[in-house]
Amino acid sequence: MATQTKSDKGTTTEAVAEDTMEHLQEAKEHLKDAASAGCKAAVEARTAAGAEMDELLDKGRDMLCEAQGLIRKHPVAAFGVAFAAGWVLARLTRR
Repeated sequence: MATQTKSDKGTTTEAVAEDTMEHLQEAKEHLKDAASAGCKAAVEARTAAGAEMDELLDKGRDMLCEAQGLIRKHPVAAFGVAFAAGWVLARLTRR
């Protein structure tokens, strides 16, 4: 017969509780590992983004210096190009 006494039910409940605690502990360890990996990836991404930003800023400064040099070398042409660009933008925004 498959009847359980009161003491058998207590043992079964304790076994289930222990098994559940083990699973929870394993899940907790997996979450810690995942959080650690996520933090590490975020730090690596931040480092890479910082390096890329520095490179882009350097390129922007170089382009600005080149533009300043061209404007100093050819001021009349630079004024004409700026005037023409302003005129074209004004015409486009009127419509």
